[in-house]
Amino acid sequence: MIVRTELFNINSDGVKVYLSAGQFQLPLFFLLFFFSYLALTVFWVYKCFSSKPLTHCLHKFLVILLIIKDLYLICAAVYKHNVKFAGVSRGFDMWVYIFQFTYIVGLSTIIVLINSGWCFMNPFLQIR
Repeated sequence: MIVRTELFNINSDGVKVYLSAGQFQLPLFFLLFFFSYLALTVFWVYKCFSSKPLTHCLHKFLVILLIIKDLYLICAAVYKHNVKFAGVSRGFDMWVYIFQFTYIVGLSTIIVLINSGWCFMNPFLQIR
């Protein structure tokens, strides 16, 4: 005896949706946030390159952090889209967790560096 159980909702078009009712719009929101973070990343890179004398290493680290956040958001959008229509993640959940962990570690590192005064006091603290 083989028993197969599927849990899904049916949207107004009659298509099976495997996400719960509260998570139905998440792929669209992740995609919109991806484009907004991508625009922010492009703006940040432009500002860093247009004012090179005022750019510190911390600003470049923030660019890397924004790129990681962009990658997290696009992978999360693809992950939720696959779960929404197929019911399985197809391996994108691993990339979501990797980029989320990397982003959290990077953000914590930046907070510690800013609190220690590394960016602003580092040129004045060097031994001459």
